[in-house]
Amino acid sequence: MSRALHLDFLAERPPLSRVGLTLLALGVVAAALTLTAYGSIAAENARLQSRIDSFRQLGNRSLPALPANAAASKALAQEVEDANAVLAQLSLPWGELFGELESASTPEVTLLAIQPDVASGRVRVSGEAKSYATALEYVAKLESMERFANVFLTGHEVRLTSPQRPVTFTLTADWIAHR
Repeated sequence: MSRALHLDFLAERPPLSRVGLTLLALGVVAAALTLTAYGSIAAENARLQSRIDSFRQLGNRSLPALPANAAASKALAQEVEDANAVLAQLSLPWGELFGELESASTPEVTLLAIQPDVASGRVRVSGEAKSYATALEYVAKLESMERFANVFLTGHEVRLTSPQRPVTFTLTADWIAHR
């Protein structure tokens, strides 16, 4: 025998709990640590870039000694490449990207995932729409925006198991960030 489930959507929300406030404080601390790390990486990148520029001006005769073995040299090159990749990800104007995607959204479209590729300037978006026509309207709206180009619906599927039969979709687009 199953019990009846009572849902009260009009009940007032309880005041913030200590757990909620603690999680909020931890989130703020994590954000501060991330910004500190970003500043450190940006400063190190600027220092290394100025060092590279000064060596280029001096020419090959004054280049610093490279690590003695090839393995250390490859490890250093990989470290620099990884640092540049992290810096590129952190310097992406995420707020602008999210704002542009949400401004094209309607109540009939829900975005599920946003996957930008910094290297190629492309973004992959997964979402759910009430109908195939609504998904196509969203794609057309993105295409009409000046910050997006080459917007293509790369896949869609009607979820037959759901009573409303929404359409899940995936699209790709070139995102033109202001520089």
